[in-house]
Amino acid sequence: MFPNTNATVAYVSKYTDLLNATLRYSTDGWKNVTLLTMEILGNRTCKAVIRGQNAGTSVAYGVEATDVLEDVLVANGTYSVKRASMLNLTLTQESVSIGDNITVKGYLAPAEADIPVSVYFGFGNESQSVECYTAEDGAFIGSFRPETIGAWTVEAVFYEDASTYGATSSQLVIQVEEPSFLAKYSLYIGLGAGGGVVSLAVVMIYLKKWRTVGSAEEEW
Repeated sequence: MFPNTNATVAYVSKYTDLLNATLRYSTDGWKNVTLLTMEILGNRTCKAVIRGQNAGTSVAYGVEATDVLEDVLVANGTYSVKRASMLNLTLTQESVSIGDNITVKGYLAPAEADIPVSVYFGFGNESQSVECYTAEDGAFIGSFRPETIGAWTVEAVFYEDASTYGATSSQLVIQVEEPSFLAKYSLYIGLGAGGGVVSLAVVMIYLKKWRTVGSAEEEW
């Protein structure tokens, strides 16, 4: 049940008509009990309404009814009262290079600090999870460094607790790609200490011009 929503408890006698029925319920482990006289509908159905409770409440109840044969019919049950939740997730980048982190940002409502959220990073049939914790405004950040090139999926899950129902975000897809030429060879370029970088650029420009001139001479 959701907070402050009345709960209707109803039971049906299959074989005999009912004379009366009583519902008793407790929200504190039967330390305190509330009794309700149940309404008899169509001679065989007994019904009562338990008033709405706060989030985090566990309600235990018992029904005792007497039929026309003076038999006593008994039933028991429980239900929880929790808030609904919503989970949002976004990617900070549409693609990343191998060796870099996939980073996501999310938001859990209702907002509360230190709530655990599991972020799942999947590739094929494999999945890796990272546990994140919300800030006071419900925001959280998760990161994971993939080791395989291709399309990765990302999804966040909040597993319900005593006062809030669980939620799952939409599934996102991010491409993990080979690093760029400059990123891949930046270490070797950097070893040139300034002059080496310029020399590499000059060689590349020279080769480009040489190929252009050679093509022109062939056409002439």
